Amino acid sequence: MSKKFTKTILSAIMTGIFIGASASAVAQEFKYGVYSKNHDHDPKFISSDKFVFVYDDESKKAEIRFGSNPYNNNYANKTIIKNIQQDGTFDVVTADGSLTYRVYDKDVAALMRGVVAGGITPDKKLNLYETDVYNLVNKVWAMEKAEANVGLDKYGNVAADPSEIEEHMSLQRYLAGEAANSTIVANELDAQKGELEAQKQNLGKLTTRTDKIDAAAAATAAKVESRTLVGVSSDGTLTRAEGAKNTISVNDGLVALSGRTDRIDAAVGAIDGRVTRNTQS
Repeated sequence: MSKKFTKTILSAIMTGIFIGASASAVAQEFKYGVYSKNHDHDPKFISSDKFVFVYDDESKKAEIRFGSNPYNNNYANKTIIKNIQQDGTFDVVTADGSLTYRVYDKDVAALMRGVVAGGITPDKKLNLYETDVYNLVNKVWAMEKAEANVGLDKYGNVAADPSEIEEHMSLQRYLAGEAANSTIVANELDAQKGELEAQKQNLGKLTTRTDKIDAAAAATAAKVESRTLVGVSSDGTLTRAEGAKNTISVNDGLVALSGRTDRIDAAVGAIDGRVTRNTQS
């Protein structure tokens, strides 16, 4: 604002300058009117019809409200700017919540310093005009309507370079879309996780079956081996393969046995010949 903020603390004692105050045992709320016309320091032009500056002594913060008879009666007594700090700054949040502006006004700051220091009196010469407040309100409203935009490329992704921007989308809408896509992806991942878990269980069952098959195959191999091998004792006698120190195949055993049988047959034949000759003689 180019003009100064209100200089007067409005109290009943100050010849009608006081607009109103409500008090309690804990805190006081001071209300300051504004000059309705550009008349310096003329109390008769102070009015709370359009705007009111309200200071809370407990919180040490202030706010600006519409007066009892604003330009639009729908706004009567409603707060426009709230949480004005002692340094005169206040925050404005956009309607979509994506941006927060920190606003500083030198006249607001001057008034806050005067109030915090012990009250505004007529000799402070801190004036506030309706036109100044109206301009500030319009500025705040413009900030509230602003929204953050995201530049998207032709694939719908956030553009890495301004030259790649094909369209703009509000940040709030973009984030909502990303959240929805993330939910879909998460659901798909959960489904895939379930499928993998089922496959894992099937592999576990298959492994168990394979172990049983391996055990059965080993038992069969041992059984077959026991039937295709024969044991050989130290004196060459053929025995069962189980527990034998040395084993040979059944075929080799049969060959060895056949050789021994042939020798036995030859020995028996020789004995028979001798017996025959002895008998004849």
